[in-house]
Amino acid sequence: MSTIANPKMNVPSSDVLQILHEIDSRFSPKIRPYSVVLVTLSNSNQILSSDIIYTGKLEHQLSVKKLILNIALRHQAEQLLVVQYRSEPIKQLTPIDIAFAQSLKEICGCVDINVLDFIIRERRC
Repeated sequence: MSTIANPKMNVPSSDVLQILHEIDSRFSPKIRPYSVVLVTLSNSNQILSSDIIYTGKLEHQLSVKKLILNIALRHQAEQLLVVQYRSEPIKQLTPIDIAFAQSLKEICGCVDINVLDFIIRERRC
């Protein structure tokens, strides 16, 4: 399984790897192509919630970002990590991926929620 993270965002890689391992083990049978998993976290990287919140391409960015923000606020998250699984080989982030990550970071920043990263993982589903 390969992973591409947004290079403009950073988080200690050991934390991300641990969270990704937990997500993979918890959601493995449920993950489909283009599944989006949202992990809400405290400032100490304690997982508050994690769930598959959307399945589809990110062309409908506004509704997905609103959903992410609503879930983060409901769980009183201070940080979040967004992971999307794809079945095709991943060589680099697309312009849509980059725009999604940057605008999500801006929107969440307005309410003091830090977006740790937007990660795309290749997974044969």
